[in-house]
Amino acid sequence: TYCAQLNMHPGHPDRLHLHSLIKTRIVRKHLTGLPPVLRNSAVSPVVWCFAAGPALLAVTFHDNLLALILSFFASAFAYAVYYRTLVKFGWFR
Repeated sequence: TYCAQLNMHPGHPDRLHLHSLIKTRIVRKHLTGLPPVLRNSAVSPVVWCFAAGPALLAVTFHDNLLALILSFFASAFAYAVYYRTLVKFGWFR
């Protein structure tokens, strides 16, 4: 595996987690005037929005299995698109 090739523990942190990408690609660029501690804290509200979307869909469609399944795939697709865009430096230049 990739971790074995680099002689790293699988639990070792890396910079390709969503919160790390948000910090390096968005927050660090657009909130340059803030101290590092506040820039780090500014990542949380962005991540909360990602968690809130699927949670709200789950609560809204708790009694509709088809809507839950579609919501799951829509949320997974949105996550994948956003993640890929952050990795490839797509939107926030």
